[in-house]
Amino acid sequence: MHVTRPVKLKVIVTEDFKKEMETEMQAALERVNAQAQRLQFQMDAYVPELAKTDMNQAIQVRRALETEKQRYDDLKKEITQRVDEVNKLEIESEYERGELQSLVEVKPGDSFEDKMGSAEIVVKDGKVVEIRGD
Repeated sequence: MHVTRPVKLKVIVTEDFKKEMETEMQAALERVNAQAQRLQFQMDAYVPELAKTDMNQAIQVRRALETEKQRYDDLKKEITQRVDEVNKLEIESEYERGELQSLVEVKPGDSFEDKMGSAEIVVKDGKVVEIRGD
């Protein structure tokens, strides 16, 4: 029988990796800023018009938009923190990039803990350099 298990994806930090991460984070920040600007436009244009016909609904819509705006602000802070975190990484250190899933075969008599134990793939400059806990 095959079951899935989590596999950590780790990256050995290089200058190229740091540049790639910074570019990704900058693009994400730009997307969030664009969404926040669209939301602000909706708040500035739609809510005052709605208030002319239904004040209670305008208040509800404004609250919902304010909540969404706060979510974007929080996301911007999180992205900025991640950029700072990546900039502080030391070259040749390991950075946990995410988690993948892999299939593992289990048979009667296998140690389930051994089969499901921690597994890691270590990558440097896009190439797998080590597999741990195979």
